Amino acid sequence: MQGFQFPANLCFPLVGHCGQRGLVNFFALDGETPIGTGAIYVSGTYARLGGGTTFPEFRNRGVQKALIQIRTDHGITQGVSTFVVETEVPSLDKPSISYENLRKMGFQHAYNRKNFKL
Repeated sequence: MQGFQFPANLCFPLVGHCGQRGLVNFFALDGETPIGTGAIYVSGTYARLGGGTTFPEFRNRGVQKALIQIRTDHGITQGVSTFVVETEVPSLDKPSISYENLRKMGFQHAYNRKNFKL
């Protein structure tokens, strides 16, 4: 979970989705080294992008944009016409590169959702 900077105990619940019908996982390589991931879940004409991350030392090289592109291309070949994705909304004190990359790739901000943390 290095790319998300999540604690190790969150690895198993996220990996548990592998093999789910309609879910395809992609990863980016630098040579033979995995450096980024992304998933798409397709159901009919809808798809959700998730799990997009790049290892910190490989950021700012276009990896995330490439993973967004390959996932939307895959969805289009499956007949998807509506894509959804979530990411952190930028603020004055905390920019969100993911948000900006999604905007550059054609996604439109639909709404804000309040998250809670213990």
